[in-house]
Amino acid sequence: MNSQKRKILFLSFFLAFLIVTPVALLYSQGYRFDWQNFELVQTGALYFRVTPREVDILIISEKKNKIIAQVQTSFFFGTAYIPNLLPGNYHLVVSKEGYHPWQKSLGVEEKRITEIKNITLLPLNPNFSLIEEGVLNFFPLSGQNRVALLKEKGEEWQVLIYDQRFREPLIITEKGIAPDSSFVEILSFPNTDNIIINIETSYLVVNPENNAPLLTLQGVTNPVINNNTVFYKKNRDLVSFNYQTEASLTLAENVRTFALRQDGALFWLSQAGFLFKNGQIIQKIPFPLKEKKEYEILFPNRQAIAIRENNAFFFLEDDGFSKVFNSPHHPVTSPNLKKLVNFNEHEIRILFLEDKDDQPRRKKGDNLFLTRFSEKIGEVHWLTSHYLIFNIGNNIKVMEIDNRDNINIIDLAYFENPKIYFHYPTGRLYLFSNEKFFVSEKLIP
Repeated sequence: MNSQKRKILFLSFFLAFLIVTPVALLYSQGYRFDWQNFELVQTGALYFRVTPREVDILIISEKKNKIIAQVQTSFFFGTAYIPNLLPGNYHLVVSKEGYHPWQKSLGVEEKRITEIKNITLLPLNPNFSLIEEGVLNFFPLSGQNRVALLKEKGEEWQVLIYDQRFREPLIITEKGIAPDSSFVEILSFPNTDNIIINIETSYLVVNPENNAPLLTLQGVTNPVINNNTVFYKKNRDLVSFNYQTEASLTLAENVRTFALRQDGALFWLSQAGFLFKNGQIIQKIPFPLKEKKEYEILFPNRQAIAIRENNAFFFLEDDGFSKVFNSPHHPVTSPNLKKLVNFNEHEIRILFLEDKDDQPRRKKGDNLFLTRFSEKIGEVHWLTSHYLIFNIGNNIKVMEIDNRDNINIIDLAYFENPKIYFHYPTGRLYLFSNEKFFVSEKLIP
């Protein structure tokens, strides 16, 4: 090889080096050439976390109208990461055989990861097991992870109490009281196995284990139990009664309403509008009570305190209460205690009790409108901290709360005039329809 050829070869390699090196560096830093817009851009990425695991994900470019990636989430973590995506909108399809699919169109930005971390796929046509027939009503004993079924047997009523395995129930009976699901209510509490049965004329405090009425209360309102003590309001006095020692004590006078928090703290609202916790006043500015209004103290999570005035809900902020929303129904707190669903006959909203830093980001106090239905909404519960389960007429639906692009809503099941309750610890739906009580297969892990 003569010197001229060596010089040409050297210059060729040198030019190739000058061209390839910056291209390789730009590529390694996420730059790509967008041939449609004829410009150099930096890429973004998509990150998924899906339940169940090993689902298929299609990434479809809306610019090119073609599939540009097809991946599967990992077996161990249920996640998938798709890098090096040109900025733009992508149609995303998440699917798995035997499950309802999930779809959404989201944008990818330069140097950013678009996160979709809370997808839950629900089974097609889930199985429901019939537990009991001839049921008049059912009551979740949420503080005890049990459920009570109200039945009629001849001239007596029966309360059947099932645990999570739905085997042989505990049975409570009482003669001479005609059952009527319109006025019978069964109440449970987190710090005791005893329950309160509310009938038309009195309250019965019952130990389900031995079918023994411990106490009958008459002329009182809103009794609650903590350990072996029952608290109730009689006239305007707040009274505690220990049904083991039979010791009675008047805790406060001129009380408008009271409530027992799950940690055992006792709160009451005085007729003057001041809120007390275990006898200590906790807010300086009185709540302006009205004579003909009904009031209730609520605890959306471990920190928040709210007062319900008919259909208006006020939250304690600093020393006073501020109105946050209106709803004819009790709001329901999410399993992670960070959100509250509030709804009326046609609309559903989510109130954020804390800042949410992951995508989509929210601020504490945001009252997010989700959607509106032309038909009347029945009951609403949390399926997970990111999905709701509810009924509209005879249709039981599941809806995500991620309102980026369209909101995914599926029809899960169909029952006539259903009453529903989702039991989060077992991932199962409890359902009452046409005097029959059903339990679904496990809907979430």
